[in-house]
Amino acid sequence: MFQENATTINEVIAGSPPKADVPMELASQNKDTKMMSKYKNYIAASGTSVNVPPSNPDSNSTEKIDELLEKEKQNMNSEPWNKLDKRLKIQKLHAYAEKYGRDNSLPLKEVKALKTFFSECLTKDKLAKVKDVEYDRDAGAITNIATLCLNVGTRTFTLRNLEKKVSTLKMLTPKKSVSQNDTDI
Repeated sequence: MFQENATTINEVIAGSPPKADVPMELASQNKDTKMMSKYKNYIAASGTSVNVPPSNPDSNSTEKIDELLEKEKQNMNSEPWNKLDKRLKIQKLHAYAEKYGRDNSLPLKEVKALKTFFSECLTKDKLAKVKDVEYDRDAGAITNIATLCLNVGTRTFTLRNLEKKVSTLKMLTPKKSVSQNDTDI
């Protein structure tokens, strides 16, 4: 009794008709249409208008999507250090670790330790600020990390604090001392 009209709950909610045997061509067109609708907001944001008929996606529009994604990737790499996402920061820090290891002739084990140290520092937000890392936006590479130090005795990496903090007690007004001669009057 229920087998004749077996539709899934998702089909009822979505209001779609029950599934039938779909030929391969139609399935690939539906897949392309779904992909186009997924990136429709990106295309609209870029200012280009793309009219894609649901049955025949245009190869030109997929090229526009690819072009748009490439532009987005380029814009992502040209952002300042603090605006980069964590994945890009880790990639750039690992590339700097390789460069640092080559320049200072460090063994592979210490380069690997430096990479894990950088990953830990990112999770603790120690390398999150612009002043922590000297980053070249044009080249998309880290030029220097001034606070990075290698402890020669233990062969571990640390970040030195280069900022000299002035005590807040020095900024307060001096305390007035009352002499005993003034109170005896």
